[in-house]
Amino acid sequence: VIDHQVLSDGDLVIEWIKRKGRFGLDLELYGPALPTNISELAFMRLVAHALGRSLLISDCSAFGFSWLKVDPDGAVSEVVSDVSDIDNFDLLSDDPDNPDYAPDILLYAPGEPLPMKPPGAPADMPSHLAGTCELMKPGQLCRQNWGVCPKRR
Repeated sequence: VIDHQVLSDGDLVIEWIKRKGRFGLDLELYGPALPTNISELAFMRLVAHALGRSLLISDCSAFGFSWLKVDPDGAVSEVVSDVSDIDNFDLLSDDPDNPDYAPDILLYAPGEPLPMKPPGAPADMPSHLAGTCELMKPGQLCRQNWGVCPKRR
C-alpha cells in the first residue's frame, strides 16, 4: 500500500508504505516545512517524543537489516530487524534464551546531546561527505547525525 498526503499547499509531503511488523509503517517526509538546521537523527528524536512512540531510521549501513531506534525518551540504539523477511519490520529478540537474540545497543542515552549540524550546512549532506557505517573514511560523516558514525564513537 503506497499513499501520500500533502499539507499546507505542498509545504510538507508525507508518503507512506504499510509493511509487516511492529515498525511496519514506512514514512517519507519532505518539503520546505521540514527543519533544515538540525540533523535527521535530531528531528526524529523530536518526532518520537511528540508521538510517544519508538521510530526506526536508517543507520547508513550496507546491511539492510540494521537500524537506529529512536525512543520517545530520546535514547538512540542500534537494532536489527528480522533477517528472514526484508519486508518484516519486527526487531530480533532481546531474550538471551531466544536463538534470534540481538539486544539493543545503546548509542545515545536519553538527553545526551547529539552532534550539531554545522550552521549554514545544506539541507542534504553532499555525497562526498557522506560515509557508510562499514566504509567511513577520514573526513566523512554519518548522514543521519552530521557527525562521526554513532557506532564508531
